[in-house]
Amino acid sequence: MVKLVSSTNDGTNPSITLDLTSGTIGSTYKAYKILGHNISSFSASNPNLNMFFGTASDTFSTQIQKGGIRNHTDNAGANDSISYTSYHRSGTTDTGGATVAYYLPNTSDHATFDITVFAINDSSVKARYHGHLNFNSSTNYVHTAIINGRFKTTTITPYVKFQASSGNYAGTVTVYGIVD
Repeated sequence: MVKLVSSTNDGTNPSITLDLTSGTIGSTYKAYKILGHNISSFSASNPNLNMFFGTASDTFSTQIQKGGIRNHTDNAGANDSISYTSYHRSGTTDTGGATVAYYLPNTSDHATFDITVFAINDSSVKARYHGHLNFNSSTNYVHTAIINGRFKTTTITPYVKFQASSGNYAGTVTVYGIVD
């Protein structure tokens, strides 16, 4: 893996936008690893952190079909729950963000995510992603999730935005190119 770009939000902004166009990072990579760490909320009560894909730095309307599964456990190791029927789910015309961190903790705790994205700069196939999330909620639950998605069309979508559902957040998002 080769580190391509990294951005840190200090808690004064609601979003980070990353430019993965061929003019910025070249056309060497067919897949990317996106890592988020030290993600926390500064100004809202447990917002979600959403990932959007776009065709331009200000156009985030790519339609994605999403699915996923989540497990959470309370701090006593009890009250397990697995969610899969409505978790991270949508039809192929959804332009809403893919949630990569639910219930962002306040600054005393942090969320992390690891997402692999395939073919966002290849117009011959539909781009897709899968990822793993880890986060804690204010109710002392530990959440683990697996998410996936497939783009509706073969449109090139090299811009990725991470935006809080409300308020601002802090944390670092880093993108690595995966060499074939």
